[in-house]
Amino acid sequence: GRAKAEAAYERERTIASTLQRDLLPRRLPDAPGVALSAHFSAGGEGTAVGGDWFDAFTLPGGRLGLVIGDVAGRGVGAAARMGQLRSVARAYAVEGHPPAGVVARLNLYHQALRADDMTTLIYAVIEPDHGRLRLVNAGHPPPALVVPGASARLLEGSCPALGIAEICRAPEIVVDFPPGATLALYTDGLVERRHEGIDTGLARLLSALAGAPGDVDAVRDDVIEACLGPERVDDDVTA
Repeated sequence: GRAKAEAAYERERTIASTLQRDLLPRRLPDAPGVALSAHFSAGGEGTAVGGDWFDAFTLPGGRLGLVIGDVAGRGVGAAARMGQLRSVARAYAVEGHPPAGVVARLNLYHQALRADDMTTLIYAVIEPDHGRLRLVNAGHPPPALVVPGASARLLEGSCPALGIAEICRAPEIVVDFPPGATLALYTDGLVERRHEGIDTGLARLLSALAGAPGDVDAVRDDVIEACLGPERVDDDVTA
């Protein structure tokens, strides 16, 4: 009986880990005028994986689509829902729907998928030719933006997480995104700690971004080092 239980555990661990790994882009796209960098580290052990994912893809007109999300729950079930939402989000985006339209459709899909769960998500579109950023935040930690000559700031404003309300009327955030601007999307594992309030973690993030713009990989490393340091966290960290 013990041998069977250990074998079943190993199978589930392998399946969950493989699903989560396959959800992450194998390479970031080449987007004219935009440099990309990403970080992911799994916080759970064994079958306790799943939850965070991100995606990046080019869109017609030289635009760039970015998605970051966090599915409630852990394990194979959460990883499977991540895979479905990632595919559907990209499909709606490629169809040409604006951020608010993508999130509204994802909310309906999410309710049909699993009505008793929720997912936080940001869908952002960078338009380099127009120097503009458009995004919708469905219950996710606020993205951080720094533009040349200004302090890093959080882009506040969101609608409920996917699965909370039957109808999602998402407010679209539109801001200038000039050359040299830096956008940070992340999940709560980057800024939340059990022994402190989230405001402390957000302040650390903004302080780390204060040196941007710069080499995007260096900015990423500065943010991860400032926000995590040597501490081992028990949640996924995606940025």
